Amino acid sequence: MQLTNVRSHRTVAESRLVGRSIDDPEAGMRMTLCTPEEHPDEWAVYLDQAEESYGTHGVEKAVRRNQLEIESCAGFWHIQDRRTGDVVGGMRLHGPYPSVEEAWGIQEFGGFPEYGEVAKIVEPLIPHGLIENKGAYMAVHAKSTLNVPSMFTRAMSLSIEVVRARALMGTTARHTLPLWQYGGCIIPRPDLKVPYPDDRYETVLVLHEVKDRDTTMSRPVRVQRIKDWAAFRGVPVEVGRI
Repeated sequence: MQLTNVRSHRTVAESRLVGRSIDDPEAGMRMTLCTPEEHPDEWAVYLDQAEESYGTHGVEKAVRRNQLEIESCAGFWHIQDRRTGDVVGGMRLHGPYPSVEEAWGIQEFGGFPEYGEVAKIVEPLIPHGLIENKGAYMAVHAKSTLNVPSMFTRAMSLSIEVVRARALMGTTARHTLPLWQYGGCIIPRPDLKVPYPDDRYETVLVLHEVKDRDTTMSRPVRVQRIKDWAAFRGVPVEVGRI
């Protein structure tokens, strides 16, 4: 008997990994996979701090807090200074998406002529597991955020593994593009850019497909991904994979 439409990806809840952490003494960071339902206090901190952080640039509307308080998200990464316990940053995880219309990044292109072309790029990835990282922020009043950007990159890789996704998407302006590129993302269509959240920015779609990992990710990032995934699950590192 031939099986069809077998879903290889899973939800964050189905992963049974919610509450697991990466604890990095060298970086001085602890990063925990949370959900709004199981971690309401941490979720409230995320909403407050993300809105405050984006607000320092006058783009707090990009957090879309009102929508998040209704629809929430699949999960989020809660990043702390492991020495003090202070929250120093966070980033959301959306998906796997059931349709391209539900992708937050694609919605940002809504109302612009580029919407249709951007939607066509990601739509073929939906059946195989497409996720999105959104709303990365560094806490305004944190004493040190030096290692937070590298935790964002590590969270991107872990997000893919947690839900067994085929691809990760995001949207970014020029000032945060290097972060995404370091994590293995490319800009599939540099010409498709929109003034979001306002005219000061040129926002583009970024995309990372697992099949391209060996060419889009540097070896140090690939090695870190393998180590992080093993540590996150509490299993030994497969030396042969490094």
